[in-house]
Amino acid sequence: MSDIFTKENLVTSSIEKVFKNNCIRHIRTRADWPLAPEESIFDIRGKQVTITYAHKIQSDVRLNFVLSLVRNVVDKYELDLNCRFVLTTQDSPMRNEKYTRVCFSAPLDSNHIQIPDPHIFYHIQNLSNNLAGEKTFDEKENIVSFFGSDSGELYPDLLNQRVKFCHKANENPNVLAKITNFVHFRKEMLEDLGIQKSAIEGAYTTIPAQLGAKFILDIDGNAPSWDRTAWGMASNSYLIHLKSELCNSLNWYGSFIKENGIMPIYSEEDILSFKIKYNKEIKEKQKAFSSILLRTDTHTDYLALALFRYNDIYHS
Repeated sequence: MSDIFTKENLVTSSIEKVFKNNCIRHIRTRADWPLAPEESIFDIRGKQVTITYAHKIQSDVRLNFVLSLVRNVVDKYELDLNCRFVLTTQDSPMRNEKYTRVCFSAPLDSNHIQIPDPHIFYHIQNLSNNLAGEKTFDEKENIVSFFGSDSGELYPDLLNQRVKFCHKANENPNVLAKITNFVHFRKEMLEDLGIQKSAIEGAYTTIPAQLGAKFILDIDGNAPSWDRTAWGMASNSYLIHLKSELCNSLNWYGSFIKENGIMPIYSEEDILSFKIKYNKEIKEKQKAFSSILLRTDTHTDYLALALFRYNDIYHS
């Protein structure tokens, strides 16, 4: 496999993309900063990391994860920093937010800085259990599989891409696509929009069960999939992506995936008509990439370099 698939290459190339646009210096000019829900201000002084203010509407689990992660990285890499940043624990910053946020996902042409999300560490710890006893690609069922929540950007018709696709895929012999967690749409809302909830609803399905399919479909929700990329690429199944018309957000390694053609992109029409081709070379790329992605030090190396770069720009 090409030497482009190394931890060092992934980290350094991603840093260059993520920090290409920013307005980090602006946060130094005010004693406070207006915060939206699920935002907080982090302050780093030497090796001390504190939260100076957090909006009252907050995801405590995500916030505590970031606080612990940053503290561990500052300590592990012996960083000596003097800066502050605004963190958002939403899936991504608000669309109209122009000032730099530290976040889990954002468009690469924005001013925001992406950091590792909490889901990836869960999959690093549990991947071997999820892949234990997995079938080879040829032994798997020749279908496309998608299971996920009903999240995602709304179209003018008030539906999103995941719900639309599951509706169109209903009773398609080549595609098994179900919504397993409804966080936005109620039964009455769907009926008003011409969709029967029972037709697109599926029970919670474990990762090992999903890996019975040859093709795993990735569909953007409110942000890029936090976990499907990790276990899908590491598995013997073939991970493909549904072309998105609305979501353009990426996590910190998203540009690397796109630039290196690691996850093939298919139109809705091609997937529903099963015009999908398995490419052994791309699958080898997926395996090579996942072997780097599913290492804790990949993410801590990236975050350490991101904090150092942030601090450098902050004082420039």
